[in-house]
Amino acid sequence: MRKSLIIGIDLSFNSTGITVSYLEDGEGKLMEFYRLVYETTPNPIENINQQTYTLPTNVSVIDLIVEDSKDAYSEDQALITLKAMICCKRIMKIVCEVVDRFKPNDIYFNIEGFVMPSMTGSQQLRVLGGLIMLQGQLRSDLIKLKLSQTNIDDFKIYITSPSELKLFFTGNGSADKQMMLDYFLDLFDGDLLLPNTESLGKVNDVVDSFALMLNCFYRLHTKKARKLTTFEKKKIKKQLERKAAGKKEKPVKEKPTILFL
Repeated sequence: MRKSLIIGIDLSFNSTGITVSYLEDGEGKLMEFYRLVYETTPNPIENINQQTYTLPTNVSVIDLIVEDSKDAYSEDQALITLKAMICCKRIMKIVCEVVDRFKPNDIYFNIEGFVMPSMTGSQQLRVLGGLIMLQGQLRSDLIKLKLSQTNIDDFKIYITSPSELKLFFTGNGSADKQMMLDYFLDLFDGDLLLPNTESLGKVNDVVDSFALMLNCFYRLHTKKARKLTTFEKKKIKKQLERKAAGKKEKPVKEKPTILFL
């Protein structure tokens, strides 16, 4: 029996979504959802294991810059560095616990990439720089995991751009968060996986991580991008017609299009 883990990670400093799928001989057996939140203690969400990370207590931003220098840029970069280190440490704790529990032969990760800002303002560049640092730190930690797991046969890290992920999941490369949630609920019986999705801001990262996991599954098992079903094409057409007419979208239900859930 060949055991595999497919893990989708939607990285963010404030709220990282993680979806873990466990498969045996290519057949899905179990799915778990995680959400890692910065500082605040989130209210419980059914079927989502929520955890919090905070800045370290043994080192602070002031320890890393010249005291009273009023150097806002250095302070900002020191803060980003500390947050990236701790955030990735907590993500790796989740990943390592899952790996130890399932002892897979193969592990596949799919991480959402970052978007280049359309305008190169200093604030946008700082945000982008932080995301690049966060993803680089996680990639480094994942490679260290690979080197430490001598029993792993196949270990891959995929990076999927946001537009590619949206196109794969909804057929629209410019889909917003609400559309991603609608497709999660309509096409994949998402209300059974995550019964509590009333607050989009609290589940959108988890939904994106689910889409990343699914994207990785299709890459591995079909060797090609998922094609739109006839139902999806009709749904997109109706959405465009309703939008043009200024009408509110109606939820549509259909049997899930993936079998291993």
